[in-house]
Amino acid sequence: MFFGLIRKYKGLDLAIEAMSHPKLKDRKLKLLIAGEFYDDKNGYLQLIKELKLNNIIIHDKFIPNHEVSSYFEVADLILLPYITASQSGITQLAIHYQKPMLVNNVGGLPEVVNHNSDGFISEPNSSEIAKHILNFYDNDLLRKKIEKGAKIKADQYSWHEFINKVL
Repeated sequence: MFFGLIRKYKGLDLAIEAMSHPKLKDRKLKLLIAGEFYDDKNGYLQLIKELKLNNIIIHDKFIPNHEVSSYFEVADLILLPYITASQSGITQLAIHYQKPMLVNNVGGLPEVVNHNSDGFISEPNSSEIAKHILNFYDNDLLRKKIEKGAKIKADQYSWHEFINKVL
C-alpha cells in the first residue's frame, strides 16, 4: 500500500512502474494507493494506462483518522518509494499497525527499517523496488521473519515499553 498525501517527491511513479514488472503483473497482487493527490493525478493515471496495469486501486481522498486503521489492516507491505525525504509520518503509522515497510535509501527513511529484518531498504528505482516486493511474496521464510520483525518493532515503540525505559 502507498498511503498518505500524494506528492511528486514521494515516488508514486516508481511504485506504479514496479507493479509493471512481468512477475508482479501476472499475480493477483494489488497496489492500493490511498490518499489525496496534491499534484495532478492525470500523469499517474496516464502512466497506469500506458503500462496497461489493472493491479492498481486508487482511493483519491483525504483519509480521516477514524478510517486509517481500515487501510492498514488490509495491507501486507507499506511502500515508501520516496525520491527525497527527511522522514515520514507514514513510517510511524506502519510501526503502530505492525506492518513491514519498503523504503527507499533516501534521507532518514533507512534509519527506521532494518533491511531483511522488519522491512526492506531499496535503491530509488522501480526494478529494485519490484525485486524487493517479489522477494517479500516469493520467500515465505523471509516474509514471516519480516512480519515478525515488524511486530517486535511495534512492541519496542509501545507506550508500555516507553514507560519501562523511563522508569
